Amino acid sequence: MRVLILAHDFPPLNTIGSRRPFSWYHYFPRFGIHPVVITKSWEEKSGSIREIASQKGADKVIIEETDEHTLIRVPLTKNRPDKLLMHYGASRFIFLRKVLTFLNLVFAYPFFLFDRNIMMYQAALSYMKTHQVDFILATAEPFILFKHAHLLSKKFAVPWIADFRDGWKLNHVTAQRKGIPVKLLRGWEFFFEKKYLASCKFITTVDPLLAERLAALHHKRAEVIYNGFEKFIPEIDDRSTAALPLILCHAGTVYPGHQVEVLLQAVKDLHITGQISPCELKIEFVGLDFFPEQLQRIMTFDSGIAAYLETTARLRPEQALERMQAADFLIVFTEPKYPVIPAKTYEYFSTGKPIIVILNDDSILAKLINDLKAGINLNSLEEITSFLLEKIEAKKNHMQLFNFKMNSSKAAVFRREFQAGKLAELLKGD
Repeated sequence: MRVLILAHDFPPLNTIGSRRPFSWYHYFPRFGIHPVVITKSWEEKSGSIREIASQKGADKVIIEETDEHTLIRVPLTKNRPDKLLMHYGASRFIFLRKVLTFLNLVFAYPFFLFDRNIMMYQAALSYMKTHQVDFILATAEPFILFKHAHLLSKKFAVPWIADFRDGWKLNHVTAQRKGIPVKLLRGWEFFFEKKYLASCKFITTVDPLLAERLAALHHKRAEVIYNGFEKFIPEIDDRSTAALPLILCHAGTVYPGHQVEVLLQAVKDLHITGQISPCELKIEFVGLDFFPEQLQRIMTFDSGIAAYLETTARLRPEQALERMQAADFLIVFTEPKYPVIPAKTYEYFSTGKPIIVILNDDSILAKLINDLKAGINLNSLEEITSFLLEKIEAKKNHMQLFNFKMNSSKAAVFRREFQAGKLAELLKGD
C-alpha cells in the first residue's frame, strides 16, 4: 500500500507539528505501508520566526527514495510577509504583514496565484501521474493542503483523509480573536472547509472532543490519532536529593487563553509576603522567546518576580527534553472554554515527571492526568500557593516531592509507533 502525505511541517524544521507526519513516515513501513511525503526543503535553524522566514532551502525539487520511503522536498516559496519578516524582523511592519497575510489567506483558496504552497501540489501532481497511490493524507495546518488533497483526489479518483492537528473553524486561537476582518475571514474559510471536507473519506484528529465536534460539523466519520512521544526516557537523577530551587518547567507554546497569570500571581503573593525567595523557586518557559507577544505578557506581569522566571529560545527536541528531565514538575496550562490535550503533554509523559495542570479543566486533560496518575490538577490560586510552599519545603528537607508514579503501561498507547500502527489499520480497513 502506498500513501501520499501532504505535510507542510517536517524535520529538520523544529516544530511540534513536524513530528506527527514524521512519525508516519518513520513507522508506516513496519505496518506494510510505503509513505510518500511531500514537504518543503526546510533547514534546521528554527529558533525564531525570523530564522524560519530566512531559510533558503533548495532551489529545485529533491527526491529521496528507498524501498520503504519516498520523501519529496520542494523549494521554499516566500510571499511578501515572509520577505518583510526576513529583512526587518518581527517587530517592524507588523500591521502591513497582517494586512498582506489576510489578503493572501482570502485569495489563496480560489486562486493558485496566491498559494505559497503551490509547489507542494505540483510535486504531488507530478508524482501521482507516474505512480499508483492508494490514499492521500493531508495534515494541517496550513489548511490549504486540504484544497490540494481535494483536487488530487478528484483528478486521480484516490480517496483522501483530512488530518486536523487543530480545528479550522473550531480553532481555539482564532475563535478568541476579535474584529470584523477576523469574522469575515473565518466565514470565508469555513465555506472552503465545508467544500473540501465534503469529498474526504474520513477525518483524523488529535483528541476525542475535537473528533466529536468535527464529526458533527461535517457529518463525517472522525477517528482519533493522538499526538504522542517516541519512547520513555530514564530520569537523570533523584530530584528529592537535589538542592533548591524547586524547578517548574513549561515547554513550548503559550496561547493567549492559557491561565498563566494565576501561577504568576501565586508567585507574586508569596514573594511579597516574604514566604519565598528566588533561590527557592525557578519557573522555566522553554521556547517562550519564539513567541514575542507571550514573552512580553509573562515577563511584564510584575517586575518583582522576574528573578523567578527564566525563558529560552526554541530548543532542539533533545535539548528541551533535557530541561524537562532536570525539572521537578512540568506545567500544562488550560483554556477555560477550549479543553484540549496540548501536544507537549505527551512529551511530558516520556520523562515520567509529574505534571501540574493549571487550572483544572474538569475535562479531557484532567481526566487523562488522573487516569494515568501522571500529576496533579490544581483548582485555584490558593491551591497553587499551597502547592508551591509545600514542595519547596519538601525539597529543602530532601523529602519525596511526588508520592506515586505514572502508569507507564497505560501511557504506552501514546507512543508514536502505536499511534502510527492505529492509523495504518484505518487505512488498510478502508
